[in-house]
Amino acid sequence: MSGNVEWLEFPLLMGFPQIKHAVFLRGQGFDLSEKAGLVHQEIALGIIGSSKGVKLKQRHAADVLALENVTARWTLYDGYDGMITQEKGVALLVRHADCQAALFFDPESGTIANVHCGWRGSIKNIYRETVRKMKDLYGANPRTIRVCISPSLGPTKAEFKHYKKQLPSYFWNYQVTPAHFDFWAISRAQLFEAGCMQKHVVCAGMCTYSSPDECFSYRRDPLTGSHGTMIALNG
Repeated sequence: MSGNVEWLEFPLLMGFPQIKHAVFLRGQGFDLSEKAGLVHQEIALGIIGSSKGVKLKQRHAADVLALENVTARWTLYDGYDGMITQEKGVALLVRHADCQAALFFDPESGTIANVHCGWRGSIKNIYRETVRKMKDLYGANPRTIRVCISPSLGPTKAEFKHYKKQLPSYFWNYQVTPAHFDFWAISRAQLFEAGCMQKHVVCAGMCTYSSPDECFSYRRDPLTGSHGTMIALNG
């Protein structure tokens, strides 16, 4: 906590002094959406301790951007839902409500990633694409990559009435009650299939819909703000 701003940190990542990360929820009206302006984004950047930030105009796709030579205070890229880098002092910001934000860190290669993943991103398996790019571009070993997934829509609230048209058939195995799906389990399974180890994958397990005091939720409140999840390599 800093002032009246609170955030979550993952114990899995807290033991690595070379990175700083935070999941900013809605406490005290903190909103990292574009409509809220830059004020809260600047506060978050200060808490992370970076001089530069990168954010995305997210498209619910599986395109992951590799970042190098970031110079501006804030840079916005359109058309990506994930970003990876080895550049120090650059905070990667993903904005989300019910969707997942996933932090990736490989301590062996010194590579970080931040990924936005909704149900469409799950279908396109953006997590597999992120692991592949970290491996191909930066030599990251999937077995040493740590992954932490933010609060997001939980199994009892992830309803898809038309799931047979919307979701691939192998997702149907993750149906917990009629038309409700466990995307936390889907994400873990996709990461394991990509080569990540079970002990290195953590899901916050906090449902955004069911936590109105702490979390925004588009499914609960269509006109709402955004959480922000950030990660940076210390400069």
